[in-house]
Amino acid sequence: MGSSTDSSDSSGSGSGSGSTSGGSGGNADSDSGDSSLRGLVLTQQAKTQLGVVLVSSALLQLGIGMIVPILPAYASSVGLTEAHVGVPIGQLADVLGRKPPWVGGAIVDGVGCIATACAGGLGSMVSARLLMGAGSAVGGSAATAYAMDVLSLYPKHKGRLLGALNAAGALAWILGPALGGFLAERAGIGLPFVLVGGILLATAPAIHWLLPETQPPAPGTSVASLRFRALLDGTQRSFGALARDRNQQALMLMQCALFTGWSCSLTVLPLYAAATHGASPAELGTLYSVSSALGVLGAPLGGAAADALGRVPAVSLGGGMLVASFASLAAVDSQLHLLGTMAALGFGEAFLMSSIAALANDVTPPHLRGAQSALLAQVGDVTFVAMPIALSLLATTASHESAFLASAGLIAGASAGFRTLARPCKPRHG
Repeated sequence: MGSSTDSSDSSGSGSGSGSTSGGSGGNADSDSGDSSLRGLVLTQQAKTQLGVVLVSSALLQLGIGMIVPILPAYASSVGLTEAHVGVPIGQLADVLGRKPPWVGGAIVDGVGCIATACAGGLGSMVSARLLMGAGSAVGGSAATAYAMDVLSLYPKHKGRLLGALNAAGALAWILGPALGGFLAERAGIGLPFVLVGGILLATAPAIHWLLPETQPPAPGTSVASLRFRALLDGTQRSFGALARDRNQQALMLMQCALFTGWSCSLTVLPLYAAATHGASPAELGTLYSVSSALGVLGAPLGGAAADALGRVPAVSLGGGMLVASFASLAAVDSQLHLLGTMAALGFGEAFLMSSIAALANDVTPPHLRGAQSALLAQVGDVTFVAMPIALSLLATTASHESAFLASAGLIAGASAGFRTLARPCKPRHG
């Protein structure tokens, strides 16, 4: 994902027609069209591609949401506290094409979910969670790269389309925890895992049969011909090329900012709400539901802003929203004030996600999109390991307000670095 555009860039690039390799052909954005959705004409093939991406993404988010409320209880029942796998193997989507890793990742993830439901002890649970992590890492990077390939055909509408995809995921995330908790209480905590596994396995044939390939593999490349060492070397080269690019550096800073905000929201904020305002578990659930609900609105507006204002201004605006929200948390004096601030925080996070995605698509070459998705995921994972611990320690040793202000300061610093590093460019077509 890449550099931003100014308002003139976001309304005036692209060719009259075009396609990614094997991807959506037909009419793409033309120079004469406007940047609103009224000027958007999707080919039938593009509608199918985006429809499958949207449905599979929403189902996946619904499934993840179903698992979240019951995973701690399920893990503790077999003696496991937490297991996570983060593997930098987005390179597979650039080497083998988008579809094979996407389909294979969905199958592995689905099998892992069902195996988790059947786990009877620590060893089997760890193995199942490793499968889920590996499948999610491979499939997620490939799915993101595929969506970017298709959206790149519509550069003037890219932000709005990304916002719609993110809004669908946010809506599914709202419904998932409630559904998962309901099913677990009435049919056992293994059922949500089985259902999620079934959903993932069901999407695999749909992806395989309905979608054309958008990035065919190099001639003579196949799964059988891959060598692990060569794959690692290729990943290292791809990561190195991305890390040397100023726009990618800017994106990594904002990824850190986004995950710093999530770290504070998920660790410090619930402790603060319970200790300072006496929020019950149900009231905490309401707070997070409101935050997620505002994300459904923030995602498409963030995409629209990226198209209308340019990528860099939209990302900067989203970062500013997070800074203001966390700074406001330090001055909250009532549950109503807390609810409003959480709503603003959820809106800002979703706004920032969509604008970051639009920017990233502009500056990342098609042959590096899988690696770029994996690189940002790794940056997020590292941040998610370090920041919850650091912010929790600060909240414990100093105060919750200090942790909120520290989060605001870190996000403000990342935003300043982003504005220094980011270089405008026209939306990438193809």
